[in-house]
Amino acid sequence: MAPRGKKATLPTLNAAKIIRVECNMEEFPYFRLSKRDARTLREIYYSRDTRDPDGNILLQEWIVRASGTLGLPGPFDQDVYVALEEIIDERGIDADGALPFTKYRIAEIMGKGHSGIIYRKITEAIERMVATSITSGQALYHKGERHHISGVFALYDEASFYNRTIAAKRKKAKGKSVEYNILYPSRWYIDSRRANYTKPLNTTFYRSLGLPTAKKLYRLLDKRSYPDRAKIEISLTELARALPLNEDYPSFLKKVLDKAHAQLIAGGFLASTAYEQMRGRGSWKVVYRFPRTRKEEPVANHLARMLMNRGISRPVALGLVRRHPERIPRQVEILDWTTSTGTGKAKTNPAGFLRKSIEDNYQPPPGFISEAEKRSIKEESLRKIREKQAQMQLQENERRVQLEKIHEIRDTLNASELEALEAHAESNLNTFMRRKLRDERRVGHLKPTTRIALEQELDRIIEMKYLDG
Repeated sequence: MAPRGKKATLPTLNAAKIIRVECNMEEFPYFRLSKRDARTLREIYYSRDTRDPDGNILLQEWIVRASGTLGLPGPFDQDVYVALEEIIDERGIDADGALPFTKYRIAEIMGKGHSGIIYRKITEAIERMVATSITSGQALYHKGERHHISGVFALYDEASFYNRTIAAKRKKAKGKSVEYNILYPSRWYIDSRRANYTKPLNTTFYRSLGLPTAKKLYRLLDKRSYPDRAKIEISLTELARALPLNEDYPSFLKKVLDKAHAQLIAGGFLASTAYEQMRGRGSWKVVYRFPRTRKEEPVANHLARMLMNRGISRPVALGLVRRHPERIPRQVEILDWTTSTGTGKAKTNPAGFLRKSIEDNYQPPPGFISEAEKRSIKEESLRKIREKQAQMQLQENERRVQLEKIHEIRDTLNASELEALEAHAESNLNTFMRRKLRDERRVGHLKPTTRIALEQELDRIIEMKYLDG
């Protein structure tokens, strides 16, 4: 059993900010959990057998691939992603698929300072997520159509960063920097949000967790136990791949997980954890037990959440929503902009300023970004998205043709040649997959996920041997 830690070290689940997050991204691995593997880990591969809504067995594949020199999203990027989920939760995505945001607001949510270094890291995190591809083999669930979808996607299609400077009123004074950025989540993500394939997440508790592994484990367990399961069991190797963790041996995995378990128990999310051997397999599973009452739902009205997230009390927020719902998004945008530029009374009493601005319907201050500027930025972003989608379609078509060539070559190989290549492919599998292959051969049955991993490595070897160069 994992150590319990001291209950006083972490905030509990009570009295916290609760938002709704998209469910697919809670379920599957996407972020590196260690800074050490930033250069070496270029791909995350995950597969499993599950059941579709009709009860049929479904083989799912999920591959996350880095692009260029940016690498895979890492621990800091995971925090940026959750901050963006908070922004989406409180304001929604525009009808044209756009999400206006500021790095100032992301830094505020993350509890970071407003330095150039932090802003640069936020920019890099978003650019990395835009560049990272997701290959879904019946993994992404489309709630609106009640089926799983396949294809090559991204989490975000495009991000545009726009900055300009407002000249200072006094000579030799430094001008104010104005930012207006737009993020375009991918269509599958927007469809998922609009079909309400979401669940609550306690972001106060999430940010209190010190370990990236604890943060992802919390998100994963919270999804799998939602809404009120008292206990769940996960095989140790399945859990390692779902996070993901690169360690292969149970002793190493337990050592890493124990630290995360201690934080989740200390904060009251978990009641207990235990490692148990699985019958007849010689492998391990993790048994998680949860407190009886732990699920909280966010305030239903997103406009009220928008106000409460900026310090306005719940009763006042609900009253403002009832009287002036049409004013709230605009006045919140003005508040965030005014706060980020350090002008006006918003700095000293933002909640009071916001309440007054909604009641009196303040007009935008000088220098506030115009609707014409916003339209221009959106048009440029949409142009980039169309170009990117065309490029991705071209790459997908090229890869399909390449696979056809690989399979044609494979059909011409004699038995001894194919056996040698298969042995080579098996030796190239990671330690976990080799052990899994050996165990399944012992019982006389290879699972589909194991066969696919072996087939993909065999295809890669044939491609290198007969097609490359």
